[in-house]
Amino acid sequence: MKAINYLMIVLLLGAVFAYGCNSGKDDLLKGNDTNESGTAPDIPGQNTTDDITGNESEIDRLVVNEGENLTLESNGTELNPDTLVTEPGTEEGLRDLEVTFLDVGYGDSVFVKAPHNGTLLVDGGPNEAGSKIINLLRNNGAGSMLDVMIATHPDAETIGGLDAVAFNLAAISETYDNGQGSTSQDYIGYEQFSKAKGFFTVVKEDTTINLDEAMEIEMIVPYVDGYMNQTNDNSLVVKMTYGSVSMLLMGDCTLECEKKIMGHDLKADVILLGHSGGNDTTSQELLDNVKPRLAIISTGPYHEGYPSADVLTRLAANNIEVLRTDMNGTIIVKSDGKSFTARAEK
Repeated sequence: MKAINYLMIVLLLGAVFAYGCNSGKDDLLKGNDTNESGTAPDIPGQNTTDDITGNESEIDRLVVNEGENLTLESNGTELNPDTLVTEPGTEEGLRDLEVTFLDVGYGDSVFVKAPHNGTLLVDGGPNEAGSKIINLLRNNGAGSMLDVMIATHPDAETIGGLDAVAFNLAAISETYDNGQGSTSQDYIGYEQFSKAKGFFTVVKEDTTINLDEAMEIEMIVPYVDGYMNQTNDNSLVVKMTYGSVSMLLMGDCTLECEKKIMGHDLKADVILLGHSGGNDTTSQELLDNVKPRLAIISTGPYHEGYPSADVLTRLAANNIEVLRTDMNGTIIVKSDGKSFTARAEK
């Protein structure tokens, strides 16, 4: 009888143990990582509102939603839009599109992290920006390989840091260049290292980049009929679209360049002004075609006229919000494909 009792106890304990294991296994398979309150726990390092800005109820914020005007909320106080709040994407399996307008001084460099983690670098700022860009790539998981790199034109303030980037990366899948070339050491180094690390393509016509199936990225060519005399006139323009949100990167596109790209679909929520907002850029005709809600100006603190007073006046007259790297620092724009937000980091 004792043997039978012991056997029954052992069988009962085994059944309880098996049930507990299966329950835990089901939780793992379902990805059940909620805490005791039934809500998902915070992930360390995730850019939640608290991580970015602290207590949301006490801060100024700028939020842009699809179909709405740019709205400023500041709890009754005057808003200085250095800090802008983001919300996570809603589609399962997709992250937000994240576009970083790096503070490189006079010049520009834009790093794009696509929803499926594809990486794109547009321009490399001046020579001294190389190490800053490399650190940014490493912090975003692209320290050894970059999917796509674009050199919009060969001027020193836009390709200066690309030789260091190409030298330090193990691979760059595709590099796109406007083909005008230069005899500068920066350009020669960038071209040689890029060709050694992956495919190097001269862009001769409007070209679509297949970086991410959730995005559309187009390089718009102003020199289809031949190169113009000034290098800035031949700058590639990059348009990115994710869902209903678009961004337009003008490179150093001048007034002459702007005329050449009219007729394209330039509508965008965010525009990076050409040539640091100099007086040879950003015509009213361009603004009428783009209809941006946010303008970003990448420039340095010691370059008078970049941006020009006329361009700033024109932006204000069109009710376009402005963020500047010389005043606000690095600017990060995020989008879930339905809305976009931005914040500045110094």
